[in-house]
Amino acid sequence: MGALRGVAADTARTLVERLTGASADDALLASKVDAVLAARAA
Repeated sequence: MGALRGVAADTARTLVERLTGASADDALLASKVDAVLAARAA
């Protein structure tokens, strides 16, 4: 799942930056991606 986490974080970062025009908060993105992946595994 490590590869999936990286792809998900990169995709989320790109989407946030393109939609808002601002830099994404890497710590916030990482925590949200981790939460979604943990919920998916449960």
